[in-house]
Amino acid sequence: MRQKKQFGFVLLLIVLVLGGLFLLNARRQTSNKSFGEDNGFNENYLDTNEISSLIVPHHDLVKEKRAEAFYSIKDKVSPRTVILASPNHFNTGNGKIITASKDWRTSEGTIMADSQRIDMLLGSGQVVSQNTAFDGEHGISNLLGDIKRTFPNAKLLPLIIRQNVQEAEIHDLGRELVALCENDCLLIASVDFSHYQPGALAELHDSLSIRALANLDQDLIWRAEVDSNQSLALAQSFAVSYDTPRFNLFYNSNSGKIAGSRDAESTSYVMGWYERGEALAPITDEATFVIGGDAMFDRNIDYNFRGEKLPEVFDKFGDRVMAGMDISILNLEGPISPTPIPADNGHSMIFNFPPKTADVLSWLKLNAVSLANNHTFNNGKKGFENTIKVLKEKRITPIGNQETFDEDSTAYFEQGEVKVAVMAIDILATREDLTVHIKKEKLAGRKVIIMPHWGIEYEQIHSKDQERLAHSWIDAGADLVIGGHPHVVQDAEIYKNKPIFYSLGNLLFDQTFSKETQRGLIVAGKFKGDNLEIVLLPTKSEKFKPSLLTGSEKTQFLTNMRKYLKLQDANSGYGYDKIMISEQVSR
Repeated sequence: MRQKKQFGFVLLLIVLVLGGLFLLNARRQTSNKSFGEDNGFNENYLDTNEISSLIVPHHDLVKEKRAEAFYSIKDKVSPRTVILASPNHFNTGNGKIITASKDWRTSEGTIMADSQRIDMLLGSGQVVSQNTAFDGEHGISNLLGDIKRTFPNAKLLPLIIRQNVQEAEIHDLGRELVALCENDCLLIASVDFSHYQPGALAELHDSLSIRALANLDQDLIWRAEVDSNQSLALAQSFAVSYDTPRFNLFYNSNSGKIAGSRDAESTSYVMGWYERGEALAPITDEATFVIGGDAMFDRNIDYNFRGEKLPEVFDKFGDRVMAGMDISILNLEGPISPTPIPADNGHSMIFNFPPKTADVLSWLKLNAVSLANNHTFNNGKKGFENTIKVLKEKRITPIGNQETFDEDSTAYFEQGEVKVAVMAIDILATREDLTVHIKKEKLAGRKVIIMPHWGIEYEQIHSKDQERLAHSWIDAGADLVIGGHPHVVQDAEIYKNKPIFYSLGNLLFDQTFSKETQRGLIVAGKFKGDNLEIVLLPTKSEKFKPSLLTGSEKTQFLTNMRKYLKLQDANSGYGYDKIMISEQVSR
């Protein structure tokens, strides 16, 4: 009797287990059908998916190349849901991160909204739904045809993200998306890269962006010069979560290069994807930099752009030129006051900058300034101390001072294997022998950039004293010398295969009494292995506002500078503003 009861119990248990498995399987099938598995999706998706995220531009100049990128991945991924992340170009809608619960019509057919996952995402409280916010958003609409053509059965979860969304918020969003996806989504980052810059500068911006992508550097990606760092960060979060660390760079160019235009305000394009496989060897042998000339925020600058208007002085220049670089510096020709300064449209030689100056320097994306000049102590020791304080609060490294060369006169930057020491010195106040310091930094394996404050004001040709010092520094191992103080652009030379720019002139100043004082030079570049690439960016100032020089005047400027540098004539079109130097060339 006991054996019959035990047998009955076991039989009941087996029936219950089998029934439970049957119901679970039926539930899974129903769930899968709700995400489109009955429409031809690969039921072995988790085994066949090789790609977690795709990065393509929304700029239609390269729509054919973008279509090629989609075609290249179509056999490597079959998503049930495409998450399309775009910048919110027009800051529309009522939220920082917005989705839309609607179907999308394209020339290729209709893309259904993934309503279930959209509802789940809305439940997190971080995202709001507002269909009208997507009206006219080309970051979404320009990619819909590619998506429908490549993944005809996929549903869509669109996102537009404002540029003020912070890193922590994107981290939370990425975690939410990964959780609701269950490994069957493809994240597409709709991103245009460097904006509104000459093509040669855009190439430098892209160097950092591509390095951040290839190295899966989730900190560096936030410094990239792009229109949506947030979307790229989401792509990287998917790459990490789904163990797809290998970045496949498919295409890189810019509209200026495509058009053969040196001066056009270009948009650059980076296309690629994260896929399974061993990560490529990280890019560790390059570091980019941009260095501007003298900047003064007192007198007529403050008088005409007082208080909250101060950033307007750069509205023709923008906040992108100095962005997207490992090292970004200018010469700050005076102290920053802790309190508002009196209005002065005169000619005082005692400078004191308004408190808003620090915000403007941060907005320009600077990470260092030279204080080794003859105006640094114009507001005394306390003024200097406040300048140091407010710069550091903005994560801007102050380099040097007016009177001495000390431990704060050298700033250090590291990017992978490339280590750079930037030394700032006021030659007018101290004759410190830099050769000892240079040799020390070279022994430590660093590239060395010297920023001297020197020379004779308004003289366009350097002095013998400047030349003697510059040559001695290069003899000691310096890689690049970039000077300031004369308030005009001086000549330049290449000595023992090392560039010397004797004076960059004014970037921002109120010296309107001559054309020469309203012209400046920005030197951008890249150390890569044994090579140094230089990009020359001449500037002009009109009604105190700086901007990049273009057209025939820029061509003449570049021609003169190339003659100084004894470079062979080249076609004055695309690339005329670039200089390539190899350390392998014999001295």
